[in-house]
Amino acid sequence: MADTVQAPNPKTNSMNTVPLAANVAPVVAPPSPGQNLDPASFAVNVAGVMEAITQPLFSYQSYPAGGPTAPLVFFQSQPSGAISQEDTNMQLAGQLPAPQKFLIQGIGVDFLGGLNAARFGAESANGLLNDFWAVMKRGLFTLTIGSKNYLQFTTMLFAPPRAHIGGMAAVTDNTTAAANLQTMVQIGYTEGDVFKPRPLLLEASQNFQATISYPGGAAPAIPSADAAARIGVIFYGTLYRPAQ
Repeated sequence: MADTVQAPNPKTNSMNTVPLAANVAPVVAPPSPGQNLDPASFAVNVAGVMEAITQPLFSYQSYPAGGPTAPLVFFQSQPSGAISQEDTNMQLAGQLPAPQKFLIQGIGVDFLGGLNAARFGAESANGLLNDFWAVMKRGLFTLTIGSKNYLQFTTMLFAPPRAHIGGMAAVTDNTTAAANLQTMVQIGYTEGDVFKPRPLLLEASQNFQATISYPGGAAPAIPSADAAARIGVIFYGTLYRPAQ
């Protein structure tokens, strides 16, 4: 049987039954002024229920070839203009939007050089491995939440991100004078488990930042003068957000 609605008959001032097609639902009249409606009945989120997903927070920036002249500050920007979603997935600068929360369960510091992974002969003197070692062996990492420091460690080798290139290399040469031949294939990365501190919960709208500073002297320059190098901080953990 088709659904029906009641429509007034202008001649008799009575209600006529008007059939509706089976795939058409009756239109709900807008609420009259003063009608009390429960806002919760229109919510797009499930009230009081949060979902937990595995989602790291990350923040990358350029590392100056001559070394930074001020502490490097992370998680203080969001995608806009020259900063893209490849640089950071922060939605707000320095805080999480309400009502999200994030549980930090691991930390990694990542250096990405702009040079090719393989260098041969004399070129290997200024290769990626030398750049990596110069930058990552220095620095003081500080995690600040609110107005307090919750974590500090020195040398960025302390927190490997477990991200590196694996592969094979083969070399061949058909010259007869081999005395001056030199071949090196190199790439730098930190090896080991992700550093896992005691978990720290970032509340919604709570200010936080990570910094890499150089209180022991000038920040290290990149030996190859690589202008495309980047450095980043990754928080591994759990993101909590309203269930839908």
